[in-house]
Amino acid sequence: MVAVCILAALFVYNKYLLGPLRTDLDSKIKELSDTNDKINQLSRKAKMQKQLERQIEQLSIELKEAEKQLPRTTEVPNLIRYVMETTQVSGVKVLAFQPNPKSDKQYYSEIPIAWISRVVITRWPSSSIR
Repeated sequence: MVAVCILAALFVYNKYLLGPLRTDLDSKIKELSDTNDKINQLSRKAKMQKQLERQIEQLSIELKEAEKQLPRTTEVPNLIRYVMETTQVSGVKVLAFQPNPKSDKQYYSEIPIAWISRVVITRWPSSSIR
């Protein structure tokens, strides 16, 4: 009878006192594990963020260097003057010259030019006359 009372006391102790404590302990261990996983994940993201920030910094420097090579103003008048002078020296007579509407790109503008020309031979090269 004493043994049955002791067994009954152990059963009640285990069922109503230790059981809930073990369940609570297991849930706290799982919660701790999940929190550690989140901390590790955020730590990896923080490291990646630092690396990405360095890459952004490097790319910003490269972009500034590339932008320095681009002209600040349009060079169309100089380009037109150069083309006209070159055609005159080459013996090409420009009959019509018309810039079309410009198309802006991210770092430059395109200005298509339509022109009609005629080759004018003013003299023969001296080596070809015999």
